[in-house]
Amino acid sequence: MIKCKTKISPKGQIAIPKKIRDQWATDYLEMELRNDELILRSAPSIQELGGILKNYVKEKTNPKPGKNMSEKKGVLIDTNIVIRFLTGDDEKLYKQAEKIMADLEQNAIKAMMLEPVLAECVYILKGVYGVERAMIAMLLRKILSLKVLKIPNKPIYFKALDYFESQNLDFVDCLLLAFSQHKAGELLSFDKKLLSPLSSK
Repeated sequence: MIKCKTKISPKGQIAIPKKIRDQWATDYLEMELRNDELILRSAPSIQELGGILKNYVKEKTNPKPGKNMSEKKGVLIDTNIVIRFLTGDDEKLYKQAEKIMADLEQNAIKAMMLEPVLAECVYILKGVYGVERAMIAMLLRKILSLKVLKIPNKPIYFKALDYFESQNLDFVDCLLLAFSQHKAGELLSFDKKLLSPLSSK
């Protein structure tokens, strides 16, 4: 985690340190005001994300077979579409995944992503490719933000990604925390580490 202080200029401008800019994949940012906190996030376009994780790919990586996109108006997005798009570790499958993501960004197709797919994306990016939590959260937030991509309880998954970025917890635990904060009821667990973010509120 990188922390720093910066000064606001008379024109409302701030300088972003180079060590932080180097971790971002774009010149664009999104801002979120939460009470007394201003949160800045990298906000690249979907096309800027294509192959962004190539540096994480090892030579011996053996990608799973990809699936051709359905000709139907609505499609289900599988984990390997997201992984091949982000890693670019198989040129042929990357091109197919890039086309799907471009179609989604341009509203050319409607698609749905299920919760297990999102969870598997997190586990593969972190466990197989060793991608940092903040990078995973940023990339998946951007993909989930596509308006034509439907996923049940989408706001909950954004919250789960926030927990995943800020807490040293498995993604399933982050989902539990997020659901417990969204009318799912009190979270019961013997895991004190899991409950600690709730007790601090």
